Amino acid sequence: TVLHTYYSISNSGWKKSDTLLFRVDSVSQNATYHIALELRSNHHYPYQDIWIVVEREFEPLCQVQIDTIKYRLNGLEPQRRRTGIHHAQHQIHLQSQKMSCGQNGTIRVSHLMKEDVLPGICDVGIHINH
Repeated sequence: TVLHTYYSISNSGWKKSDTLLFRVDSVSQNATYHIALELRSNHHYPYQDIWIVVEREFEPLCQVQIDTIKYRLNGLEPQRRRTGIHHAQHQIHLQSQKMSCGQNGTIRVSHLMKEDVLPGICDVGIHINH
């Protein structure tokens, strides 16, 4: 695993202006790397779907690859009827990327929902491995 990290989202919600920045330090070998966006949500999330934008920029090319993702957060409807605290884990696989030894970059993640502050998303993470 090259990177597996999360940002915890404030209890007040994920602000549209909060772009999460994940730094990828230099990779150790030439390989095709699998990249996944990971979300943890709870019963306060008011929708079935979420729209997210993921921007990837890796040196030395510095080309930005942008993925706009619509993802259905399955299993939340029954959780709304329960009492107590419930969380769901989601993994969204992105297009794999070839990287060279020593290459590094950044991944930026933000939501594209209508609400300025999006409740119910607890954590947002990136998982990169080969």
